[in-house]
Amino acid sequence: MRMFVSAMSILGIILAGSILYSVCLFHSVDDLSQHVEAVQACVQQEAWEDCDAAYAQFLANWDRRSKWLTLFLQHSDMDLIEDNIYQLGEYIRAQDKEQAGAYAAVIHRQLSRMANNERFTLQNLL
Repeated sequence: MRMFVSAMSILGIILAGSILYSVCLFHSVDDLSQHVEAVQACVQQEAWEDCDAAYAQFLANWDRRSKWLTLFLQHSDMDLIEDNIYQLGEYIRAQDKEQAGAYAAVIHRQLSRMANNERFTLQNLL
């Protein structure tokens, strides 16, 4: 009986940790996605000063959140997103509307894919 209680306790801890991880991940991805959407809106309006400010906020948010995201996510995905983030910054500084818009869309897609890959679904488990 003691072993059963121990096993159930461990299972409960693992389940609670998984739920907490999922909630934190999805909250982080939603927040980052909102920042990317703000950057996209500025790029479409060609409001480059606003773009710089929105990008700086996004970059600060990314730097803060990426520290703990690397504990749980594949580093190759994180590296790819980070490379695209810095390329986005360069295109914003160059005031290149097409490339900046494209990279913002790519980052947005990568963030949503990252969250979808971590969902507890039958497709992801198999």
